[in-house]
Amino acid sequence: RDWSVTGVQTCALPISAPPAATSQPEKLTWMDTPELLAFYHRNEVAADAALKGRRIGVTATVESINKDFLDQPYLVLEGSDNMFDHVQAGFSNDHLSELMDVQKGQAIRISCKVRGEMVDSVMLGNCQFVSAPEPARVAPATEPAAAVTDPTPTATTTESASEPIPKE
Repeated sequence: RDWSVTGVQTCALPISAPPAATSQPEKLTWMDTPELLAFYHRNEVAADAALKGRRIGVTATVESINKDFLDQPYLVLEGSDNMFDHVQAGFSNDHLSELMDVQKGQAIRISCKVRGEMVDSVMLGNCQFVSAPEPARVAPATEPAAAVTDPTPTATTTESASEPIPKE
């Protein structure tokens, strides 16, 4: 109590922060690239309302590994027979070492924020690998093409934020 400073009785109480909220990780909605493209092509307005700004899980096959004009890495993911229809997944430079292990034709699982559609391509950003990509296994040149090992990653994730990918 300090009457002398202001003439008002004050009492110093300890100030404590409210208990930290224990936030649950966001549950991911999983889609493959053909599903994601079809959803946007059916109705871009509805797809944006449902997905834009949200983080989703994506299963895909890598079509190409590139860098944009700002030197940021991105993957073009296979999605349809139309060469202009694809999903583009942008990564930060923090993921360069993982991206160096990725090969064309490799199956991957990533988590990304949906940015929307631009010129028939669905744009994803802030992507990260859900399970680290396994380097693509390339058969020696002397083996027949049919003997190439399937490059599908076999690692499974124990991430509580993901739900299983439905089997077709």
